[in-house]
This record gives sequence, C-alpha cells and structure tokens, in this order.
Amino acid sequence: MTAGSIKVTAANIYQSIKVEFTVTVTAVRVTGLVSDSLSIKVGDSLSPVIYRLPDNATDKEFTLESSTPSVAEVFGKSTLRKEGGQDPSMAHRSIQGSDNRLRSSQC
Repeated sequence: MTAGSIKVTAANIYQSIKVEFTVTVTAVRVTGLVSDSLSIKVGDSLSPVIYRLPDNATDKEFTLESSTPSVAEVFGKSTLRKEGGQDPSMAHRSIQGSDNRLRSSQC
C-alpha cells in the first residue's frame, strides 16, 4: 500500500442508493530507532539488530555510520567490522526478516 487518496462508492444492489467518500492513506513515519550496545574483538564482524518504531512504519530505511572509522567501520547497512578483520562481504550475509530485524548468517 502506498500513500495517496481514492474515491470509493458504496451502493445498494440496484445502484439506486449511492454514497461516495474519499479514503486518504497516509505514510507511517519512523519515530525511533533502537539497538543494543555491542562489543566486538579486533578482526570480528557483526550485524547489529536495528528496531524501527513503530513496527508498521511505511518507510523502514535507515543508515549506519561510524563516529570513529579508525576504531570500527560500517559497511552498508548491516555489517560492522573492527579494524584488522577480513572484508565482511566475504564473511557475513545480511538478511532482513519480516519482523524488521537485521540478522547475520555465515556464508
């Protein structure tokens, strides 16, 4: 479903009585992002679980950014790598579940 407006007509089976009304569908905006604090060792990679609130948000997009890339880097939306590790694209694949959580699996 996308945001927008439609006109709907309800009528009896003979089409002799009708009522027309407008239905407006609005986007549900993300109001918050939640994640737990994480710890990793040098050379390790992980994919954080990011919860988007509310659960029924229309646009579930988000970005990840490292405040200190010299300590740990972010690759894409789901993989953090502590300096000294292998390229995370070779180690992990990210999967987004229907519950809006990002999970990591070994390739």
